[in-house]
Amino acid sequence: MPKKIDYGFVPSPYQEKIFDFVLHGSGNAMIKASAGSGKTKVLVTSMKLLPRRRKCLFIAFNKSIVNELISKLEGYDNCTIKTIHSLGYSMILRNVEGEVEVNEYKYRLYLKNNVTDLITLPNGVEFTERQINEYLENILKLVDYSRFNLAQSENEIKKIANKYNIPLMYEEPNVVVKLLEWGCANTNVVDYTDMVWLPIELGLQPKGYQFDWIFFDEAQDASIMAIALFRKCIKRGTRVICAGDPDQSINMFAGASEDAFEELSSGKNTSVFTLPLTYRCSKKITEYANRIVDDIIPLDDAPEGQIVYDATIPMLRDGDMVLARSKTPLINLYVRLLRRNTNCYIKGQNIGANLIKLIENVNIDNLSVHLNGDGVFTRLYDMLFEERKRLMQQTGLDLRDATMTNTIMELYDSISALQILAEMCKNKEELIKHISDVFKEDSDGICLSTIHKAKGLESDRVFILCNSSLPSKMGKADWEKRQEVNLQYVAYTRAKTVLGFISEDIIKPSASLLDAESILNDLNFIEHRVCDILGKTATDDVDPVEYSKYKLKNATVITDEHPQINSVAFDEEDDEMDLDEIMGMIN
Repeated sequence: MPKKIDYGFVPSPYQEKIFDFVLHGSGNAMIKASAGSGKTKVLVTSMKLLPRRRKCLFIAFNKSIVNELISKLEGYDNCTIKTIHSLGYSMILRNVEGEVEVNEYKYRLYLKNNVTDLITLPNGVEFTERQINEYLENILKLVDYSRFNLAQSENEIKKIANKYNIPLMYEEPNVVVKLLEWGCANTNVVDYTDMVWLPIELGLQPKGYQFDWIFFDEAQDASIMAIALFRKCIKRGTRVICAGDPDQSINMFAGASEDAFEELSSGKNTSVFTLPLTYRCSKKITEYANRIVDDIIPLDDAPEGQIVYDATIPMLRDGDMVLARSKTPLINLYVRLLRRNTNCYIKGQNIGANLIKLIENVNIDNLSVHLNGDGVFTRLYDMLFEERKRLMQQTGLDLRDATMTNTIMELYDSISALQILAEMCKNKEELIKHISDVFKEDSDGICLSTIHKAKGLESDRVFILCNSSLPSKMGKADWEKRQEVNLQYVAYTRAKTVLGFISEDIIKPSASLLDAESILNDLNFIEHRVCDILGKTATDDVDPVEYSKYKLKNATVITDEHPQINSVAFDEEDDEMDLDEIMGMIN
C-alpha cells in the first residue's frame, strides 16, 4: 500500500492529479488555473515533494512574491526563486566582464546625446520641439516593444508599430535597429528589459542556471523574450510546470505575448491540467463571474456571499478595495473620501511617477486648471490635440477614430485625473508634491486601485467604480477587446465575500470612460478654449451658443467672497449643479 503523503492541507482532486503527475508522471505540464484557485500553493507544494537532490527553479511574477516564497521555502536549498528579470541579470553577470550598471535610462540618454548621429532628416523636413519629443518617444517605445517581441529587422519593427498603434513619423524603425545594435555592444550598462533580452540576443550561456525542474508562475503574461530566456535553463531531462490563466491575461500592453499560454501548452510532451475551484470567491461572486468565464467553480462549503448593486461611499471601511478601469474615477473618489476624513490611498507609485513626468514636460509653473489662461493644463490639452492631429495625418484616421484610440484616451484620462488633483494646488510644484502623497504601494485605510494594479491581490470586500464602462470601448483590435474582457473578470474575482458596485449617480464615468459622443463633444469644446488662449485654429466647428455656455460653466471664479466656486469644495449633493445655479452663486 503506497505511503500516504502529508501535504499540510487537504488537496482537491484537481490538485492531487497534479501532485501525482509530478511524482509519477513524465514530461511537462501546463496548469490552467482559475482566479483564487491556489496555483502558487500547488507549485510550491510540488517543489517540496521533490527529492532534495533535484535542482529546482521557481520563476515568480514580481519581487514581492519572490520574498514571500523565499520564506515559504526556507530550508529547501535545492530551490532557486527568481523573477524573470533577476534570472536574466544573473546570466549577464556570469558572462560579461567587469561591473554591470543598471540604468533604466540607458537608451533614452544615448538617443538624446546622439540624435544628430542617429537621425538625418531630409532637406525641407523640419520638426517643432514638440514633434521632436514625440518622435523620440516613438523610438523609445519601439525599442522596448521590439525587445519584448525579439524583433530585429525594420520590417518586423514596422509590424510592431502597427500592432501597438504607434504612428510612425519618419523612419523610426531604422533608428530603432541602430539603437538595438548599440545596446548589444554596450553590456556594461543595462536597463530592466535588457536583463531579459540580452541573454537571448547575445546567445549567453546559462552557466549554472540549468535545472532539473522549472516552475513558471503567471505564464499567461510572459513575453516572447521571457519564454526564450527561461528555455535557456532547460537541459536534457528537465521537467517544466507552468501555471497561468488565459482569462486573466491583461498585460499585452506591456509586452506580454497573446500566444504565451498556447505556446507553452502545446509544447512537446506537455500535459494540460485544470484548477477550476476557487478558494477565494463566495458562491454569489463566482456565479457573477460566470457571466464572463464559465469554468470557475466555488467550493461546496464556500460562504454564500453578497452582491451589492447600489453601494454608497459611506459603506466603505478600512481594508476595502475599490477598483476602476482608469485613474480619473479613483481620484474623484479619493477627493470625496478625504472630505469625510477617511483614510485611503491610490495604489501605484509608478502611476504617480508617470503623471509627474507628464506635467514636468510643460515648462510653465502656472496651472490654469480650468483653462482660464495659458498654463500647464492648457499646454497638456494642446499636446493631446497635436498628438491627435499627428495620428490623423500618419494613419489616415478621421477625427472620431483618432480621438478614440488608446493613445489619446490614455492621455485624456491622465490630464483629467491631474485636473482633479490640481484643484487645491497653487502651482506645478505643489501639484507634484500632492501626487507623490496620493499614490503609494501600500498603506492603511481603503485601497483605491486600477484593475491592472490589483492583479494578484484580493480583499474580503471589493467595490467597482463605473461598472457600465466594463469592458472598456477603448479596445479596437481583437487582442485589445479580449484584454478588456479579461480585465472585467480580474476585477470581479478580487472579492472574497462582498462584491459591490458604487452607484454611477455618485461617481460618474468621466474622461475615457464616457461614451464616445460625450468625449468628442467635451474635447471639441476644450480644443476651442485652448485655441482661443494660444491663438490657434481648432480642428472642427462648435455651436457658438453651446460654446458660450461651456466657457461660462467651466470658468474658475475663486475669490474670498465666493470660495465655494472651486469644484473640490462642492458637497456631494451639489454634483448636479447646472448653469443657473452657478450663476446664482456668483451673483
